[in-house]
Amino acid sequence: MKFAKSIIPLFALLLLLGAGMSCKKSSEASKAEEGAQPESTVENGPTTLEPTTFGTEMKKNNSVIVDLRFPVEFEQGHIDGAINVNFFDPQFKNNILALDKSKKYYLYSKADAQTKRTGIFMRQNGFTDVNVMKGGWEAWKESQKK
Repeated sequence: MKFAKSIIPLFALLLLLGAGMSCKKSSEASKAEEGAQPESTVENGPTTLEPTTFGTEMKKNNSVIVDLRFPVEFEQGHIDGAINVNFFDPQFKNNILALDKSKKYYLYSKADAQTKRTGIFMRQNGFTDVNVMKGGWEAWKESQKK
């Protein structure tokens, strides 16, 4: 009986240690996954521009302005000269890859996350000059009021 009473706390302690070790391994694995993206992706990502700078830069020669919003949003208003490449279109990646890699690209959308993801995708696929507008369409409209 004494043996059973002394083994139970020992068994409980082993279980706790085992659980703690597995949590630590799980935490380290998730940190490794978070850092799984190569640093070059961040270093070689798109340039983020404020709306006013974006407006000045996009007017330079050989540049393409890309609106990543839904077509209905594009029809309701967009930057003059922009083309619409719907981020949510199933053919989105193919549509982006069909663009001329030698040109300068200025991207905007409704949300910064979509724009940045597109910019990173483009840079990873050989586009050399990719710029994204901080704040998206709403920030652009606000900057035009000033």
